[in-house]
Amino acid sequence: MNLNFNLMRNFLLYIISATFVLSGCEKVIYLEVDAQVDKLVVNTIMAPGEYASSRVTLSADPLALSFDGLGVTDATVTITRNGNTSFVLDNYGDGAYGLEPEASMIEPGDALTMTVTAPGRDPVEASTNIPNLVPITSAKILDTTYREYSYSAVDPDGNIIIIDTIIPYYQIEIIFTDPEETNHYGLTILYQDALFTVTACFTTDNPIFGLDNSWVSSSIEEGGEVTICDEIRFPDYANNGEEIRIVLDVFAIETMFATEPKFVCQLSNLNEDYYTYFSSSSLQQANNGDPFSEPVVVYSNIEGGFGIFAGFTKSIAEIEL
Repeated sequence: MNLNFNLMRNFLLYIISATFVLSGCEKVIYLEVDAQVDKLVVNTIMAPGEYASSRVTLSADPLALSFDGLGVTDATVTITRNGNTSFVLDNYGDGAYGLEPEASMIEPGDALTMTVTAPGRDPVEASTNIPNLVPITSAKILDTTYREYSYSAVDPDGNIIIIDTIIPYYQIEIIFTDPEETNHYGLTILYQDALFTVTACFTTDNPIFGLDNSWVSSSIEEGGEVTICDEIRFPDYANNGEEIRIVLDVFAIETMFATEPKFVCQLSNLNEDYYTYFSSSSLQQANNGDPFSEPVVVYSNIEGGFGIFAGFTKSIAEIEL
């Protein structure tokens, strides 16, 4: 009994001694971090015929470039076209700036420069371009298809039942010719009538949408298809100078009581800055909360600050229902 007690006492004394020794070797290391605080963060997107939109905030987090912060209410956002024509965006308050399409008069092929100043802040600059318009040459409904769909419900007796049904879809074909140079696109399908405009979900098995969208491969459904309910961005790999044909299945919305129902197909030609920024931003959001993913730095082309200055053109084709 005494032997066991002595062994335990000696073990505890060893642990206490080791703790003091290790704590005595502790060294505090101070890291010098270039804290990019209170730098102007500017997000400006421009396109011919579109509302010019800009958001000006301040960077806040020294360890992560934040693109969301307090709005800078006293900034001046100046855009210069082709080195000779300038216009200033209107100040709408709380860091929001913009201009009506007819006031900016920008056109495909324009070279743009942006300068943003604010009292007490270092000015920032950026340059971008407006890409050429890539028109949709054909958009039409090829056929009506029917898909089986099952869902669960609760009957009057409280039992869970499975209901099988068939849902009609319009098979839509969109065709455009990709120019010789490298291009990046965004595709959106809208349903529109006299009262509503909503984004229409579509289903497709076209592999072009998975080339630069890692989430597509993880969202593939049975049969190799994926359902998309927002703008999908994709490159023109191996299609330079060729015709691109995209076939989509869009839910056949009931239009019996609707006035002037139609699908609106929007094909955007995104410049390199636009595409790179949104690709890196989407990848960062997808990796958020994953401790094993590689860190992603969101692309920025703002000199002296952070953010994005980018442009695009948009082609529209309507399909009446």
